[in-house]
Amino acid sequence: MIALLLQYLRQKQQLPIPGIGSIVVERVPAQTDFVNKQILPPSYHLRVDKYFDSPDKDFFSFLAAHSNLADFEVMKWYNEWAYELRANIKPQIGHTVEGLGSFTKDESGDIQFKPAFNLVPFLRPVVAERIIQSNATHTVLVGNTSKEYTTEEIMNMPPSDSDSKEVNWQRIAWILALIALVFLLWHLFNPTGNPSPTGIRY
Repeated sequence: MIALLLQYLRQKQQLPIPGIGSIVVERVPAQTDFVNKQILPPSYHLRVDKYFDSPDKDFFSFLAAHSNLADFEVMKWYNEWAYELRANIKPQIGHTVEGLGSFTKDESGDIQFKPAFNLVPFLRPVVAERIIQSNATHTVLVGNTSKEYTTEEIMNMPPSDSDSKEVNWQRIAWILALIALVFLLWHLFNPTGNPSPTGIRY
């Protein structure tokens, strides 16, 4: 029956144990390890979710269908097995379920679980070295003209009309700002005219 519980855990990603919690399969996505120049594979970890420990009807139906036993016999066996498991977990003394893992109880009374197997043992890291091609040439589609250029042609192209118009607008804006500043300073320091409360003479 333990093998059947492991089969249920692999298929449904969880295994509820009354009084302890559900053993849940958690997936950690693939990660890059730049230091060692590799990509780590996705990993799967088992943890105990102590807030959900009640088996549902589908759980007992699964056990009954794969063990050729009646539903009430499966429920009786499983409840007795879960009770015996809880009773065997003592503080600082672990109890191991063959093929599943070991359960221990810490000083605060919380149950800790250590799995006995790796869910996906065949996944290995992949070598991933960064390749920088500084002089690589490839084609690029430019603008709405649907014309393709190589990167070398684009680098050697003269600036377009839009670039020169942008530069001209920047020059005009700077010239207007300079004229406005000169005009303001001339009004502030003009010796003729009556002074105003703001210090500007007219």
